[in-house]
Formats: sequence, C-alpha cells, structure tokens
Amino acid sequence: GPSDVQVMNAVMSWMNDTGKVSKFLNTATSFSGDEFTRQATIALNSEKDELNHKMILDAAVGQMDMVQAANDTLATQGTFQAVVDALQSMVDNGPDTAQMQVDAINQNRCVNVLPNIDAYFAAAGQPDMQSVRPSGCLEVQNAAASSSSG
Repeated sequence: GPSDVQVMNAVMSWMNDTGKVSKFLNTATSFSGDEFTRQATIALNSEKDELNHKMILDAAVGQMDMVQAANDTLATQGTFQAVVDALQSMVDNGPDTAQMQVDAINQNRCVNVLPNIDAYFAAAGQPDMQSVRPSGCLEVQNAAASSSSG
C-alpha cells in the first residue's frame, strides 16, 4: 500500500483542493464573464483532482468501516459526482445562474461530501485535519460544523 508520507501528502493535497473549491463557492457571484469561467474551471479541476488523493487513501485505509461508509455516500450515492456536474454546469453556463448553483452545491457538499472527506482524514490518522468549508455551509441545515477556523 501507499507509504505514510504518501498518505499524509494525500490528506494535505485533498484538504488544499477542498479549500480551492470552497474559495470559489464563497466568491463565485463576484465574478463576471471570462473571469467567472476561469475561476469556475479552477474549482472544477480542483474538485476532479480530489479523486487522485481519494484513490491513495482508498488504497491505504479502504478496508476500514468508516471509509467504506464514507465511500458509499461519496461514490456509490453520487454525491461527489453531483458537485463535479454542478461545477461543470457553472463552467458551461457562466455567471447567470451562479447563486442558484452555489446554493445547490452547498446543500449537497456541506452535508454529504465534506464530512465524509473528514472521515477519510480521520481514518488516515489525521483526525484534526478537516476539509475546508465555504461560508455557505453555515446556512445549510444538518451541515456538520467544522471546528477549524481555516
């Protein structure tokens, strides 16, 4: 399986990717035209990149019950892909529907995606590491609160 260093790097890189996506969700409505599309593309690519880090952690700790449960929500139930699809839609459709898309992403991502990424981090031996929440998570019912101020 992956080495301890590879596992730690996967956790850090996955956390950084969640930060890039959350930063876009926090600021999406402030962009227009080509700049919106550029920022949405950065977020989309970061979201897709998360799967590379997930793959490493699946190889390292994928047998653990908490990881299998997290994977069921993220992959089997399609909650992660729904974020990818929504970001792709933002790239394709531009800023006109940005607020609606951000709200839809937060409704899913804050409840189903980010807490399960945290479960991966905990399984990998980093319980104090957490995925980066967008400010919109504060308005979403049932979103697991993040204790990090990041």
